[in-house]
Amino acid sequence: MKLSKYNYFISKSDVTYWFNGISQQYFVLERNLSQKILSALQIEGGYHAIEQQSLNFANKLIGGGFVVDDELDEVQCVRDNYEKGVNSKDYKLSILPTLNCNYSCWYCVQDHIESKMSIKTIEKIKRHIIRIIEIEKIASLNIDWFGGEPLMFFSDIVEPISRFAKVQCDKAKIPFVNTITTNAYYLMPYVCCRLDELNFKVMQITLDGRRNTHNSVKKASNGESAFDIALDHIDAALSASKSLVIMLRINYANGTLCDELLSQICEHISTPNRKRTQIMLRKVWQVSRNSDRKSIVREFMQKAIDNGFSVRANNFVGAIPCYADKKYYACINYNGEVVRCTASNELYQNAPGYLNDEGFVVWRSTTTKYGSPNFENDNCLSCKHLPLCLGGCNNHRHEPNTKFICEQENRDFSFEESIENYIEYDTASNN
Repeated sequence: MKLSKYNYFISKSDVTYWFNGISQQYFVLERNLSQKILSALQIEGGYHAIEQQSLNFANKLIGGGFVVDDELDEVQCVRDNYEKGVNSKDYKLSILPTLNCNYSCWYCVQDHIESKMSIKTIEKIKRHIIRIIEIEKIASLNIDWFGGEPLMFFSDIVEPISRFAKVQCDKAKIPFVNTITTNAYYLMPYVCCRLDELNFKVMQITLDGRRNTHNSVKKASNGESAFDIALDHIDAALSASKSLVIMLRINYANGTLCDELLSQICEHISTPNRKRTQIMLRKVWQVSRNSDRKSIVREFMQKAIDNGFSVRANNFVGAIPCYADKKYYACINYNGEVVRCTASNELYQNAPGYLNDEGFVVWRSTTTKYGSPNFENDNCLSCKHLPLCLGGCNNHRHEPNTKFICEQENRDFSFEESIENYIEYDTASNN
């Protein structure tokens, strides 16, 4: 038996965090004890000596992938997990009812155009749902609503497709969930009261900073405060639903994370609803890396937990780097065109596929950049962080004239620091 090459041992003042990159399991040991166990595991027969002293602990080491067979090829394990993730029959279907939006955020990668999904395309999507259930025999269905702003057309598009999908999945006895990315402006009472019956489980909503900062990015009409509207609608949605979780993404740059922002959030989100409000801090991708922000980010996460919120500190990948890599994934645009990436220019021109009248996706062109490992290169295969990164975004990596850039180079936090955040904040917020 040998120690996994993807173990992390992060020492603090009196404890050590053990974390395995493949399993993403962890535990905490007293620091001196941790060192003794590590020393024992590094000598021949060390694992079996530990097994004799504590079978439960030995099983924990094996179960979490911290100790593996001498002959095990762990890189091949990463490849196998990737293939399993790519071929999983849990079908993710992104649907864009429109590319239009009531806001024009400076960092948005999309061009907002007047658009609305037609009744004809809605019927094609319904037939598509029947086809993937009956022919592809999918294991589950997750419709992920995106845009533009998808709730601009809740009654005309989101609700009827969701109701149809729920009925079909119930007939097939497979799970169905709705998720959505929205700015919350149209999260009205008539929407909130339907969330549970339509199986809405997760909403991702973005704040761009304090009230004044957010309102300078998202300019509502008639002098309304987009900040106050979003947070009031979030609280109303959580109060109306029993199972909804809000992923409150806060886009941060220098000066964004402060006590005033947290205080303003607390003014709107009632205490009972904070546990289902999961704060996720993310650097806007156009903003340069700045390691000086680390302490500010950590302090904000801890204060959020102290105020009753959940925190999502995990920013490493699972079995695949992006759902666009999945075999059982499609993104249907408002016009019935089909793409793989929602951040691609293919939403506007040269879409690689379309939905035909029978509900099948027809690909005009195929590409090997999705669903094929992005880490099959010397840099990634020799990297300790391989299971937590998997080579990054396939779309970016395959852009013309793109040189190899390690994903680590644009992160405020190293992978070790992200693991530390995950153990200390993400887990604590869910206790």
